[in-house]
Amino acid sequence: MSIRRLLPAATRRPTPWKNGGGTTTELAVFPADAGMNDFTWRVSIADVRTVGPFSDFRGVDRILSVLEGELALVVADAPERRLTSADTPLPFPADIPVTGTPIGGDVRDLNVMVRRNVCQAEVERLPGGTVHVDGKGETCLMIVATSDAAVAHGASVERLRPFDALLFEAPIPESIAVKSAASSFVIRLRLYQGDKTPKK
Repeated sequence: MSIRRLLPAATRRPTPWKNGGGTTTELAVFPADAGMNDFTWRVSIADVRTVGPFSDFRGVDRILSVLEGELALVVADAPERRLTSADTPLPFPADIPVTGTPIGGDVRDLNVMVRRNVCQAEVERLPGGTVHVDGKGETCLMIVATSDAAVAHGASVERLRPFDALLFEAPIPESIAVKSAASSFVIRLRLYQGDKTPKK
């Protein structure tokens, strides 16, 4: 039977970024007692209010998704990219220079970070309506809502409020139905085996 945990937004408390330039709220981390420097994976929501550099995480890869607002992002020497809540999640190394600038107001973003060569992550933005998610083969799977949502799996239905999350740990249900008025996110996390192939 799959282990699942509801992660309500109302119970989270903001903490400073690693570099002190903004605030973040942690949804979940593995291992459960890991800090900023020793996690295998970490999922958080950050508020970006001023222009400035992102925190440096050695040996970590990041996937960023804008939840609210518009963010101008400069990753190393690449041209500036502007991201909104309509854009595809953007992956990039978390240990290279990155600068973010909120455009026209504050920005809220979803960050998924994984230890390179230890864990693999995929983030998919789901449209509103009812979407079926295949959870087979994942180590962990998380649903993050941006509006009221219902997550059905087997005979159970979980009700999520905006920015609540639902975390499934292996064995993951093979069929999960997400019904929401606005977009939501599915995060797939896979730990590597010794030969760098994801664990099933």
